[in-house]
Amino acid sequence: MVADMSLSHGTIVGHVEKLGEIFGTEGWVLDQDDPSRALDVELWAGGEIIAVTTSGIDRPDVARDRGIVSRPGFCFDPSVCDQIVDIAASGAEGELSVRVRDPAITLQSFAPPRSLEAVRRNAATSRPATVDALFERLSQQIGEAEGARQLAKQWATQHATGFIEAICVDESGLIWVTGWMVDDGVADRPIVILDDGEYAGSFAYALAPRDDLPVGCLAFAGVVHSAWRPRPGPPFRMFMADGSARILQSLDPVRLMPRATIAPVVRDVVDQSTGPHRAHLHALFHFDGGWSVDQERASAERVQIDEAAVLPGFGVFVNGWALSPRKAAHGFMLKAGTTIARAEESSIVRYRRPDLDAMYRHVDQALAPAGFIALFRGTFDDASIDEMIVKTTWNDGKSTAAAIAPTAVRVIGRTAPIETVERYYPAIEAERFFASFARHAATTYRTRALDLRSHAVEPVEHAMIFVVPSSRSDYLLLVDDIVRNARRVASTTGIVLVAGADIERSLLLSSFTELQRHSGLPCSLYFSGQSRPTSDAVDPIATALGATTFAFIAGHVRLTERGWSIAGTPASDISLLAVDDPADTTAAPTISADAVVAALAAWQAEIAANPSLTAGAFSRTPLIRADTHPIIRGAAVSLGRPPVSPLAARIDRALGFAHV
Repeated sequence: MVADMSLSHGTIVGHVEKLGEIFGTEGWVLDQDDPSRALDVELWAGGEIIAVTTSGIDRPDVARDRGIVSRPGFCFDPSVCDQIVDIAASGAEGELSVRVRDPAITLQSFAPPRSLEAVRRNAATSRPATVDALFERLSQQIGEAEGARQLAKQWATQHATGFIEAICVDESGLIWVTGWMVDDGVADRPIVILDDGEYAGSFAYALAPRDDLPVGCLAFAGVVHSAWRPRPGPPFRMFMADGSARILQSLDPVRLMPRATIAPVVRDVVDQSTGPHRAHLHALFHFDGGWSVDQERASAERVQIDEAAVLPGFGVFVNGWALSPRKAAHGFMLKAGTTIARAEESSIVRYRRPDLDAMYRHVDQALAPAGFIALFRGTFDDASIDEMIVKTTWNDGKSTAAAIAPTAVRVIGRTAPIETVERYYPAIEAERFFASFARHAATTYRTRALDLRSHAVEPVEHAMIFVVPSSRSDYLLLVDDIVRNARRVASTTGIVLVAGADIERSLLLSSFTELQRHSGLPCSLYFSGQSRPTSDAVDPIATALGATTFAFIAGHVRLTERGWSIAGTPASDISLLAVDDPADTTAAPTISADAVVAALAAWQAEIAANPSLTAGAFSRTPLIRADTHPIIRGAAVSLGRPPVSPLAARIDRALGFAHV
């Protein structure tokens, strides 16, 4: 290794070359002031030392490059591989690292980072039982490879430990590669492909002997799972991001072949191999269990997806049907880009589809469970949801894949309301996944609430932020109130209107122009992506205006004369305005963040300590204890309870929000 690749800590230089439970842990380290001194080296797993060794192994390459006489190499006993697996299995967390004992120094690793969580996952899934399980493993490995992109660039100039001789992209989009490599007993691993960029991926393969190869080398044939696509031309490199830092080099130029040409090589290697993926690769290459969408073939099985709804960060709801006169549907999987997810077993609903009777006559028993609804958990980005495929596995182990038309996909919170999920699960609050669904829905809508567009911005010290009522008459009443009560507010006060997505824009803009002219106050206007903006909008708006204090008034609240005097004056802390119901004078007033006047710093501190102070994701804010903040009586009245859908109320209850 060349000298400039080492990490220097004063007089101590060295680095880790291998790190992990698969290939062991080794490297070199030396004291430049005393090259002959042996150094104690520790292997750490998270916060625990699991092994200690001492440098003293010959490394002529290091000694030659530095022009010294030294034995700086170190190598931990192979038994530490089992120790790493054992400590990971115990539930320990953290990264593997190598440290010099005296002086206490952590050596930089030129092997990819290896977490105990990844070790635990690798041990649990070392022998995928099915093709689907193999793809799930490969999808996980892509995530592991993401963190090794920069590391792969550092190793790009190292010597190859094998060559990619041919490559093919088949009809289902799978990337097949053949070639040879130095055998190390591993059959799948995360990778980084170094081409015109760095692409994360994963690689599963079979190994077999070949007469023309030297001792220790084997032929390979395997499948690459990645968003990368090969192209003819300059060579590329495949960096093994599992701690081995091995590299496969493609031929120059890249040999991109049709499936018919590469098929004999793939079949020959797979048929001769004895590795754990032999059967899976054989099935994939013959499209038995693959992701090829081909409804025109001569098959009695039919699968179709009618609609899908994506909740960002949570998963995909799918409604469709799978019908066969001879087989029973056994399970469902979803592939979106490079992410593969299995339908949650408890979420699968089967129901009768009598509308399919014209397709298959006299198969009443098959029609009864033909329809299905399922939830596929996972994080899917915008690019991947345009290329979604659902695969139905039948009871004989074979499968049928169907693409989801992009026109059938809706994004909840963006192009579809939250109530869309009730078409899939009418009693969704009774489903096992509901609590997690509620949290993700709240996050999605909270993010949506922060999606604000400014139309007019006037910096002020104190901002009175009004949500524009959805009712035309209530909005005109608000404009009239602002003009009439402008004299009651402090000279440093400005008016801010926040309009929802369902507001009549022409009326809003024309009346806002009149408001600017006649109120005599600085006026600002914001548009929200939500139909009913909440107090989540306070922080970004007040910050943008440079306001240090504010008042927030929800769209269903109207200030009284006393309320105008209070809300129009800067506050030093947080005060809540009691909202009376004029239709029921005996009812207790509502105390919530729907009507509040506060110093921005105090509000931000309160939100950090108590997120429930801000508006609920879909409905009214929770009640706030009367002894928490000062309550201003007679300050506001209600224009009517804002509409809350039953689903929104159930979601807020699941999140611990109270309703009044």
